[in-house]
Amino acid sequence: MGPGGLPMRFGIHIALFLLLAGASHALSITGATEVAAPAELARDSFDVDSVFYFAEAEEFTLEAALELDDGTVIAAGTVVDSYYVIYDPPARTWLETTLEFDIPILGFVSLGSELRGTDFLGSPTTDYGRFSHRGFESAPGTSRRDSIDLAADGFSLDFLVRANSPGDALRILTPHVAAPIPEPTTVWLLGLGLAALGRQRKRRPAVA
Repeated sequence: MGPGGLPMRFGIHIALFLLLAGASHALSITGATEVAAPAELARDSFDVDSVFYFAEAEEFTLEAALELDDGTVIAAGTVVDSYYVIYDPPARTWLETTLEFDIPILGFVSLGSELRGTDFLGSPTTDYGRFSHRGFESAPGTSRRDSIDLAADGFSLDFLVRANSPGDALRILTPHVAAPIPEPTTVWLLGLGLAALGRQRKRRPAVA
């Protein structure tokens, strides 16, 4: 192996790994735990003082423009993925937290009525029930209210919520990402590796 052969081959392996790893990408939320879509959402489905989320509709094409309860309008024809975020603690508890996303989100649904109205984006294997206090709401008799704030860049979400069984939930909509464009470093490694591979083929002695 000539000088620089190992780095070149290493570049090929790393670039191919990164490209293959990015071939099918789903949302990852820091600050929440991903779980499989449950068969049903009932009282005390989770009963844990943690935030969970699960994947819902994938690669769903909106047939009509969708107006979300935060005022965002997603145009007809947009291909989206949907995720359900839920906080279902064992006792009535306030939670103030920040969730960070690896894909910028298009918008969210947080009101109970709007959640029911967008259940066509839900998981086809999940029964969402008919709870009236499913989403974020004000807390009667207190000065504190559930609140949610999406960062301008769409990569983080701050929220304050007071929840109990069956928990409070959000529906998050993201653009569908099937194969993200490789980062510049990945492209450089792939080009470097392919160039090295080409040189190795030219140097290979002919078979008699």
